[in-house]
Amino acid sequence: MTGTEAADVICVLVPLGATTTYVNALGGDDVIYSTGGVNVVEGGAGDDTVYTGAGDDDVTGGTGDDVVSAGAGDDLVDGGPGNDRLAGGTGDDDVNGAEGDDLLDLGDGSDHGDGGPAADEVHGGEGEDTIDGGRGDDHVLGGGGDDRLYGGEGTDSIDGQDGRDRLYGDSQVPSGGWTAADLWWFTRYTGREVTPPVPAWAFDPAHFLGYLATVVSSDVLHGGRDDDEVFGELGSDQVYGGRGDDLVRGGNEPAVEQQWNIVATGPLAQAGDAGDWVAGDEGEDKVYGDAGVDLLFGGTGNDLLGGGPGTDALDGGDGIDRCESAGGSVARCDLVL
Repeated sequence: MTGTEAADVICVLVPLGATTTYVNALGGDDVIYSTGGVNVVEGGAGDDTVYTGAGDDDVTGGTGDDVVSAGAGDDLVDGGPGNDRLAGGTGDDDVNGAEGDDLLDLGDGSDHGDGGPAADEVHGGEGEDTIDGGRGDDHVLGGGGDDRLYGGEGTDSIDGQDGRDRLYGDSQVPSGGWTAADLWWFTRYTGREVTPPVPAWAFDPAHFLGYLATVVSSDVLHGGRDDDEVFGELGSDQVYGGRGDDLVRGGNEPAVEQQWNIVATGPLAQAGDAGDWVAGDEGEDKVYGDAGVDLLFGGTGNDLLGGGPGTDALDGGDGIDRCESAGGSVARCDLVL
C-alpha cells in the first residue's frame, strides 16, 4: 500500500491468511493504523504517527518528528532523523532513535535500545534490556530486570532501577570488563551545587550499589544502600558510601579486599592526585583518601579512615573509629595510628 505526498490516513485491515503487509506513506504528516499481523511500514518525510497491532513489525519513521507505537511482538523500530517518540510495546524489540532528541519506551521484554547521536531519553521497562544512550546528554532508565546500560558519549544520567544491573558511564570500558553484585543507581552530576569545593567540571559521576571503575573526572559518587565498593578515580571527587559496610577510595587503586561478593575483573589506573571529599555515611566503612588534600568522614558506624600521603583531615564520626594519618589533622577518632 502506497500513500501520497500529502497528509494521508492509512488503515490496514489485515486479511485472513495474509503474512506480511507493506506500507509506504511517502511524504506528508501521515497517520497509519494496522490491526495486526506482520507489517513493514515506512513513514517517509513528515511528522508521522504509526500504530501497529500484535505481530513482528518493522517500522521506519523517516524524516520528521514521528510517533510510533509498535504494539505486541518482536518489533524493529527506527525513528529516523527528527525528534521522535518511539514505543516498542511488549515483546523483544529493537528500537533505534537515530538522529534527533528522541524518547524511547522499550516496554516489556528483553529489548535493545539505541538513542542515537543526540540528547535522548530511554526507558527499558520490564525485562533484561541492553540500552545505549549514544552520543549526546542522555537520560537512561533500566526499569525492571537485569539490564546493561551504556550512557555513551556526553554527560549522561543513568538509573538502573530494579534488578541486578550493569551501568557504564561512557563508551570506554576497562580492559577485561568489570563485574558487580548490583549497580543499582548511577546518575549525572554537573558540579554546580557542590560545597565545598565546587569542581570546575564533571561528567558521569554515579550513585550506585557495587563497583565502578571508569569515572575519570571531578565526580560525586553515592554508594546507596547495601555493601558497596566505591572508587572516586581521577579528579576532585566527592564520595558517599551510603548504608551498608562500604569500602571507599577517593583516588583510583586496585581493590585488594575481597569482601561483600564484589569482584573487580578489569585493571585500574594509578591513584589520582587531586583533592577529594569522601564520606562513608552509615555502616562499618573503610575510607581511603589516596594522594591529594583530602577530607574524609566516616559517618555512623565503626569505620577505618586512611589519609594517604597528602595533607588530609579525618573525622571518624559516630561509632568506634580507627584513623591512619600521614601527618594530617584528626578529629573524633577513637584510635589514631
